[in-house]
Amino acid sequence: MERWKINLYILWVTQVLSLMSFGLFAPYIPLYLRELGMTDPDGVNLWTGLLSFTPAAAMVISSPLWGVMSDRFGKKMMLVRAMACATAIIAGMAFVTNHWQLLILRALQGFFTGTVTASMAFVSTYTPENRISYALGLLSSSNFIGYSIGPVVGGLFVETLGLRPCFLSAAVSMAAGLVLAVVCLKEEPVLTASCAASGSQPSEKNRASGQKPDYKRLLSLSIVLCLLMLFTTRMIRSLLGPYMTLFVEELLGTTQGAASWTGIINGVVCIVSAAATLTLVRLGDRHSKMKLLALMTLFTLPFALFSALASTLLVFLLAFTLFNFFSGALEPLLTSGASENAPPEMRGTLFGIVGMVNNAGFMLAPMLGSYISIRFSLQGILFLIPAFTALQLGISLIAVKKEKAFTNRP
Repeated sequence: MERWKINLYILWVTQVLSLMSFGLFAPYIPLYLRELGMTDPDGVNLWTGLLSFTPAAAMVISSPLWGVMSDRFGKKMMLVRAMACATAIIAGMAFVTNHWQLLILRALQGFFTGTVTASMAFVSTYTPENRISYALGLLSSSNFIGYSIGPVVGGLFVETLGLRPCFLSAAVSMAAGLVLAVVCLKEEPVLTASCAASGSQPSEKNRASGQKPDYKRLLSLSIVLCLLMLFTTRMIRSLLGPYMTLFVEELLGTTQGAASWTGIINGVVCIVSAAATLTLVRLGDRHSKMKLLALMTLFTLPFALFSALASTLLVFLLAFTLFNFFSGALEPLLTSGASENAPPEMRGTLFGIVGMVNNAGFMLAPMLGSYISIRFSLQGILFLIPAFTALQLGISLIAVKKEKAFTNRP
């Protein structure tokens, strides 16, 4: 088997373990705040947003730095660094005694981790150009699958063992992925599409020519439009997440069973999102990515509206599941589109920028959700999702128009 495929499958397993780790505790942070002594509902809403905002803000600062370092020192080193730091920090969260300590650890988590962008940079650099959509789609499925398993198991832990075991279990899962990455991953010289087609082996010079990188190449119109759409996609997918448990409680009318239902909803959503990455995203290797993006965004819009208008848990689950099936294809299509427009030796830097943009959305969404939930209602958060979806559709139509104009240029 080709080395790039072996690396891809190893990374798939490590990212299932990594995202499962984060999924074990992230949806239940509002409940952890209550356990730490916070009783005011508005305070819980505010600190839920703050505890989601802080790691994202830290990652906005650190992601470009780690991206540049990965181009200089290797993609594997950055992935190992991210997973090792995550293991230690998550374990520490099990022993906090107040919300300020939790906030500090969440900030450290944001600055020193970032396993998703590190693994994506690895895959995009060492995968043949004509298989990038497939590879990034498969890798994205690991994120969704891992995060689907985590909340379900975490929900069971919360109901039976309590919250602190969730953090310790998450650290163990992350450590298992770390060992697998250290032992099994292997970096090779960059393999381009031309090398793959000719059967020739790339030289080490292709990996690091010694020339100063031309960072202006990362500001092309195609990449900038992809980054804008990545930002809106992250906003859309991050608005409700921190408040899902509280929203489920509101629909149920009781706190009983809310944690379990939150785990089920997150699990179903992640499974259908993974299905999208394994099916819809593969079309990106054969068809226009921008047209696919516009079409998938158009399909998500009515289901976003139905989710916002849902008055029962089952109606919400159905609409939100269909919404996430079509939106699940967006991020890997965008990252593969951006990757194809960047030189291989600069893709670590590119994915550092991608991480910065993604986390800017992840940073702003919870705070916006916090304001809306306090000023209006929790359900008001859901009406922001179709609004951002409409904005996403507008940007994707501009990208299609620009792509068509470029294609028809003499």
